[in-house]
Amino acid sequence: MQEIINTALMYIGSFYSINTVMFRRPCPEFLLPNKFANDEDHTAVLLFLKEAPDKSVCYLKDHLFLEYCFAILGDNVVLVGPYRTRNLHRYDLDKDSFRSEEEMDRFLRFFHSTPVILKGPLRTSIELLFHSVYGISSQIQEIREADMTGKIDYKKELLAETEPQHNPDVFYDYIAQISRGNYPGAIRAYKQAMNSRGRVFNLMKTIEGVSTIRAQTRMALHQAGIPEEAINGLLSKFKIQCRMLTSIPEARNLCEQLIYDSCKLVNRNITKEYSASIADAISYIHHNIERPLSVSEIAEHVGITPNSLSAKFHSEVGVTPMAYMNKLRMEQAAKLLRDTKLSIPSICYRIGIEDSNYFTRCFKKEYGMPPSEYRKNGIGTK
Repeated sequence: MQEIINTALMYIGSFYSINTVMFRRPCPEFLLPNKFANDEDHTAVLLFLKEAPDKSVCYLKDHLFLEYCFAILGDNVVLVGPYRTRNLHRYDLDKDSFRSEEEMDRFLRFFHSTPVILKGPLRTSIELLFHSVYGISSQIQEIREADMTGKIDYKKELLAETEPQHNPDVFYDYIAQISRGNYPGAIRAYKQAMNSRGRVFNLMKTIEGVSTIRAQTRMALHQAGIPEEAINGLLSKFKIQCRMLTSIPEARNLCEQLIYDSCKLVNRNITKEYSASIADAISYIHHNIERPLSVSEIAEHVGITPNSLSAKFHSEVGVTPMAYMNKLRMEQAAKLLRDTKLSIPSICYRIGIEDSNYFTRCFKKEYGMPPSEYRKNGIGTK
């Protein structure tokens, strides 16, 4: 868990150029990273850290309009901030909070040196953190407090935001595709994720996107059960190559190469216990899961007859190739139902099933309920 959290903190910190730290509860001596905060601010935070439940998030604002985000992951606390969501003027401040005009001026300089953050994109990043640690983000409790009065209002439903929202579906989709070793699906999700960021594709923003993809790829490889040394070997080479980027096409090609190598690593890990022909068949299935596949096509790729493939596949894997494909598709569909708001037809497209009615029948057979009910409940019966 520590490695996953550290990766997520690196991603959030680099994406927003903001302070991100992790510490353990209880922490009776914790102080906000703001030397202008008063005792009431610190007391409110300590009360929150003492009482907050697991899998919860709190967005706090101190008496001087600086804001902080706290995320609780078991005994770990993640702090993002301070940051600001507005500009500040002298007339906004209570003069009684400062000893002199000079101190007020120092605070205003400090305030405007903190990054400006939109809550929508930050919320998406925090959801990604929870998704990386727990594999699901829909169970997050949000705690919102307008100011640090010592009273904390626990709310289970997310608050409506008027700010622009990042769509978390594309980020979850990318992680899901990499963790399954689905190269075409991961490429599609990568392009959607980059385009969803709503930023002009100049070189600096593209390199920033490269860092984002590196962090999310690490999360996906952790979910796939890839050993840490293998992840570090792949991403260390990628990081060195990032430092030599001189153009946007180079950055895109490098990311696509990382996606290919990552999916290859996942598939090698999945197939390591099987013979060469069956390992090749399984890898082919994972690489082409987004389109209809037949046993004949897989057998032709492997270089054996369909009957030989079916018999050997069943002997080594325990199920037929079609049953393996169907289970893989249903598992990926379940993940997308839990973690995204993609429509049923969109999910069918992503798992290579053209008929949504057929998909519903297969899903109900696997999980004991139709996809819509599974999404509502957030968890299946199997």
